[in-house]
Parts: sequence; structure tokens; C-alpha cells
Amino acid sequence: MSITKLGNFNQVQLNNLINLFEASHSRTANLAARMRLWRPGGDLDSHDKLDLVSYCNPMIDTREPARDFARQISKLVFGKIISRLD
Repeated sequence: MSITKLGNFNQVQLNNLINLFEASHSRTANLAARMRLWRPGGDLDSHDKLDLVSYCNPMIDTREPARDFARQISKLVFGKIISRLD
């Protein structure tokens, strides 16, 4: 079953993680801006999901700090690290 809704989460915690995520890599600003619009129980845009998944996936590149924060965001919002299959 595909994830199409955001879970229940603490908005302040999410915003703090988004700030850390955005500061961790030069290419995170666009996704960070879209995630700031997320509200508990709201709809999940498929583009946002794919972008978040791309940061959660292990890769050997300079995005490691961003990946760690993306995984924390995923755990907070969805209760797990999401993948393309979710």
C-alpha cells in the first residue's frame, strides 16, 4: 500500500529537523521549503515523497549529513524510513 498521507507528528520537532536538513547540504532548500508546508495528517505529494526517499537512500556522496536528517524526518513523520516501495 502506497503512503499518500502524512502521519501525526510534532510540528515544532519537524521544523527543527527541517532547519538542520536545509543547513546540511546546498541542494536541500527546495525540498525543505515544501516540507515546511506539511501538516499532521495532510496529503503527501508524490514529488515530495520521491525527493525525501532520494535523500534517505544510502549513497556515497557529499549528502551524508542531509541523509541522516532526512531519515530522522521520515521516522518522525511516517514512523519509519520510507522507500520507493512505500
